[in-house]
Amino acid sequence: MSELNHNSVSIRFSGKGLDPEVLCKRLEYKESPTTRMFVKRLKSGVIVVSISLENEQPVCLEDKIMALLMEFTADVIVWADIRELYKPDVFCGLFMDSINQGLELSPEVLKALSERHLKLGLDIYTPVEAWPDDHRE
Repeated sequence: MSELNHNSVSIRFSGKGLDPEVLCKRLEYKESPTTRMFVKRLKSGVIVVSISLENEQPVCLEDKIMALLMEFTADVIVWADIRELYKPDVFCGLFMDSINQGLELSPEVLKALSERHLKLGLDIYTPVEAWPDDHRE
């Protein structure tokens, strides 16, 4: 299986009354040169906080997920408290260079996500060249 060589990883939190400052303090997150935080306020009153890796290193999706999780506390009690208030998830964008590429996640990465009860969302994008001619426009 050919490993995807371009991907993006972020962790998102959403909920009404979400205070980004309090969230970051509870999770022991401090913005660093390798991460970036975005805050979006929706008309519904829901606030979405998305924290992503800012650079392309590491390249491997597993390494990126683990690097991002390392930016936060590993305390599963804190994560449980956060889950009670907000909806956290890990979101990955996967960009294929050609058709029929894939990836695997190790038990260690799955365990890290599972311990924090984080959903894993994957958006997979095929290269335009692989699209049928009638879908390219």
